[in-house]
Amino acid sequence: MEQFDDFEEYKKFQTEWALLNLVRELRGISNKGATPTYYSSIKLAQQVIPEIFNDKSLIVERHHEPIWLTKG
Repeated sequence: MEQFDDFEEYKKFQTEWALLNLVRELRGISNKGATPTYYSSIKLAQQVIPEIFNDKSLIVERHHEPIWLTKG
């Protein structure tokens, strides 16, 4: 389970998580049922809701790309 410094941080994470799941569900609907990855959903959320999913986002901050995606 995630550790949070205070209740405000917990609420922020819960809000981000709910929005990320909404973006993921909408993307799945638009892809005619194909389930998108959380990684691709985070990338889309950063484009669609940059006010929430930016460098200060708890989810973006804690998300790590798989090693195979970062190697060229």
